[in-house]
Parts: sequence; C-alpha cells; structure tokens
Amino acid sequence: MKTPPPRARLLCRIVRPWSSEESAHVTACADCQRFFAASRSLESALRRAAGCVSIEPDAGFEQRLLHAVRRAEAAPAREEASRPRSGIRVAGAALAAVAFGVFVFQRESGKLGQAEVASGATAADAAVIVDAVQSLSDRLVETVIPSAGAMVADNPLQREFDSLQTDARSALRFLAMNFLPAAPAAGAQPRSG
Repeated sequence: MKTPPPRARLLCRIVRPWSSEESAHVTACADCQRFFAASRSLESALRRAAGCVSIEPDAGFEQRLLHAVRRAEAAPAREEASRPRSGIRVAGAALAAVAFGVFVFQRESGKLGQAEVASGATAADAAVIVDAVQSLSDRLVETVIPSAGAMVADNPLQREFDSLQTDARSALRFLAMNFLPAAPAAGAQPRSG
C-alpha cells in the first residue's frame, strides 16, 4: 500500500506559489527544494512528451466546426419566437385558476343563500363575501397577472444567460477563424503523424 507523502508545513505551502527557487526560504528548506526539483522534472517530461505529439485535424474539421457554430447561432432565433407564448400560457393558467376558484366559491355561496347555515350566516353575508372575492379577482386580473407576465417576459437572469451564450459563440467563432489551420490546397497531401 502506498502511503501519501507527508503534508508540507503551512509556511512552505504559503511560500511556494510566491517565491522562486533562489529565495532564502527555499535554499534553507529541504522540503521546498524537493518540491521544486519534482516540479522541474515534471515540466521537462511534459515538454519532451509534447514535442513527440503531432496533432493534425482530419479533413473537413474546420468546415464542420464553422457549420456547427452557425447552426448554434440559428437555434436561439427559434427559441426567441416561442418565449412570448410561454408568458401568455402562464397568465392564461393563472386566470383559469382564479375563474375556477370564483366559480366554486359562487356555487358554494349559492347553496348558502338557499338555506341558512347553522352557524348563523345569511344570504346577505354570502353576497358580501362573493362581492369581496369578485373585487379581489378583478384586482388580480388588472394588476398581478400583467405584472407577472411582464416579469416572465423581462427576466434579467435569462437576458444575462443569453448574453453569455452569445459571447461564447462569438469567442468560439473568433478562435475558429483565427487559430484553426487553413484548409489544405487542392493538390497538397496531408501530413501523416
């Protein structure tokens, strides 16, 4: 079983990112000297390995990448067309729920008007309650539902997400256009790795 290396001292962990191998602490600390030696060894091994690797994209890679970027840019346009309908759906569902509640309440209050309840409620009390619910429903339809619809349509988090998505696509397009290898000439042979 392999035992983990001992944890470095707090001072060493603080000093290592901010100091060079020539600093006073590193020249006096054996742990830090081993750390920097291992870092140098790893870096040289990675450089040797990177020199041996030759990455060549396959034929048509650049065209497929640019086509995918263009296709991704076209997708939000279709999504934008469906967003206003979702606000209408939410407002419609809220209005239907309020209408159903008023219908059930009026139906129940109609039963109260036909016969007096044992608790002493009268038809006049029921009519006052129905009027209160109706006025509450009217105020809800006039104030809350339009403002809720406006909040759904004007969602700042969604705008920020859309902006981030657009910026990422622009950056990807920039990188693709500037850093991808150009398509080989018609008569040129691709290099083999």
